Amino acid sequence: MSEDIRGKLDPERIPATPAWHLPGYDGIDDPPEGKPDQPLAPALTEREATAVAETVRAAALRARDELSFKQVVRHVSRAAMRLADPGDPLGGEAELRLKSGLGWSELAARESLRGMAREWTEDALTSLVRSELGDPLYLERFVEVAGQPGRYRRATGPPLILQIHAGNVPGVPVSAAILALLARSGVLAKSGSDEPWMLPLFARALADENALLGSALAVTSWPGNQQPPALRIWAKESGKAIVYGGEEAVRALRGRLPPDTEMIVYGPRIGVAVFLSDAAEADPGRLAKDVLAYDQRGCVSPRLVLEVGSNSLELARRLERELSKEAGRLGPPPMTDEEAVAVRRARTACEFEGMKDGSTLVLGSSDLAWTVLARSRPGVSSEALPRTIWLYGVRENDDLGPLLRPLAGRIQAIGVAGRDGASGLAELAASLGVSRVCPVGSMAWPPTDWRQEGRHRLLPLLDWTEWENQD
Repeated sequence: MSEDIRGKLDPERIPATPAWHLPGYDGIDDPPEGKPDQPLAPALTEREATAVAETVRAAALRARDELSFKQVVRHVSRAAMRLADPGDPLGGEAELRLKSGLGWSELAARESLRGMAREWTEDALTSLVRSELGDPLYLERFVEVAGQPGRYRRATGPPLILQIHAGNVPGVPVSAAILALLARSGVLAKSGSDEPWMLPLFARALADENALLGSALAVTSWPGNQQPPALRIWAKESGKAIVYGGEEAVRALRGRLPPDTEMIVYGPRIGVAVFLSDAAEADPGRLAKDVLAYDQRGCVSPRLVLEVGSNSLELARRLERELSKEAGRLGPPPMTDEEAVAVRRARTACEFEGMKDGSTLVLGSSDLAWTVLARSRPGVSSEALPRTIWLYGVRENDDLGPLLRPLAGRIQAIGVAGRDGASGLAELAASLGVSRVCPVGSMAWPPTDWRQEGRHRLLPLLDWTEWENQD
């Protein structure tokens, strides 16, 4: 970050930027009283929530008429890329928000934003659309079906899409909003409670880039255990709804949606890494990068590691240095007291389990920046603890199926080290509903056109119109 930006965005004096962007809201323009880094948003009345929804709907429909697909891609990409530019005031603020709100180091914040920005470029977004639709022109006009003269198709999203975000990985809400805008829909979004700033910052950048598109995106936040008027109104007005979260968030939204409104759910998932029998020389540093990327918050982040043909304890020792090095490089954020107690409890339980036969090994830093709980016996038990992995030894490839089948539908990605049995592991992954199998070291950075949870990302937002023209 340049010195002039640092001067404007001192970490101790983060700008009191509103944690919302609400076109059509006629309330106060400044944040309520409170700390500058405290996420605050106005409690919209039913009238105000309705006005915002009407403004966003009108802007989205107008943008369909006035902006081409290429123009939309260009505008949303330019706006999003500002967040990953430390020399841009908004990019500088994005970094400071992650440092202040999540406790991340400057390097961890910057690398996370750059990682997300890989899918925000014009080329990446266009490639995603082409991979799912074939021809982006379907999004702006009727296109004749190849080989069928007089038959045309057009794809359009609903005027409004509601998005409820978990906020565990910064940047995911931005990507979700971009996809809805590419579908030519307006967006009504609730930011996640852990990280409520990236999406409002993107909305500000988009409004600077193109006022019309900026008015097609509304962002606010409210406590997850509440169902304010904005949720009731926006759920009723939206043609589709997307929710990132667990059963409680899904139930809360489903009860508010009209019966014919489609809800798309992205639930909690985990990553699994498998070291095959010929991976003895595999670089454990690649796994360390996967584990600590995004502070292990992602649905693809490995929490469970299986090593075939070994008791796993040697791999744990090889990981020790690499995790220590990567944690030192990124400077993991401090834990809450509850998290620290849970990690210490897990370490103690693993140590106690192996006291008689030496079948377990506990490795970790004294400041709890990382933890490896290794067992020479096969297993898949794990827990979502900060920067903690469970490592088990597996006798042979055929044992992987029985071990992993109880996790069917819950594994987002499998990272693979080695080649001996890789094709069989990929077949197993397909049968378990795993959406991505990739080399260890690339788990945290899927390609833009990855089909998350095994489905397209743009197509579910669209409805198709067939036109059979009479010549």
